[in-house]
Amino acid sequence: MGIIDKIHALTPRRVESSLERGVGGHAVALRHDIDRWFQRVVEEPWSMATRGTERFAPAIDVRETPTQVVVTAEVPGLDPQEVDVSVSNGALIIRGEKRETTEETQGDVLVSEVRYGSFLRSIPLSRDVEVDRAEAQMQKGVLTVTLPKTSQPTGRIPVRT
Repeated sequence: MGIIDKIHALTPRRVESSLERGVGGHAVALRHDIDRWFQRVVEEPWSMATRGTERFAPAIDVRETPTQVVVTAEVPGLDPQEVDVSVSNGALIIRGEKRETTEETQGDVLVSEVRYGSFLRSIPLSRDVEVDRAEAQMQKGVLTVTLPKTSQPTGRIPVRT
C-alpha cells in the first residue's frame, strides 16, 4: 500500500464540489483531503498513531483517600523486574516492556510468534504526597502503588484587619 493509498484510507469520503471539478480541481481536492487528514490528527491523535498496530497500555485506577493515593495498574504476564515505577516532575511514571513468545507445531510446520512492546503511563500527583514512603507491590498481574499523603495540618487561617 503506497502513501497515497494510506492518505485516502485515513481521510473520510467526500463529495466533489463544483470548484473541484473545474480547472485545478485536483489541487483543490488534494488540499481538502490534507486539511481533513490534519484535522483528524488533531482531533483523534491516538487513533491515528495506533491504526493497524496492537498497543499495550495497562488499565489504570487512581483512588484518593484522606491519608493516601492508591494507583493500581493491570499488567498481566509481567514480572516485577519488567516494571519500573518512579516519580518525576510531579507525576507517577509506570513503564515496562511486555515480551511474549509462542511456538506451536502444526503438522510439519513450526509456527513461532514473538510479540513485544513497551508502555509508559504517567499519572499526575498532588503536591501533598510523600514519595519517600511510597510502596509498590505486584500480585497476580496487578501492580499497586501506595503513596502516603503528608501529615501537614490544614485548617483555616484567620484574616486580620
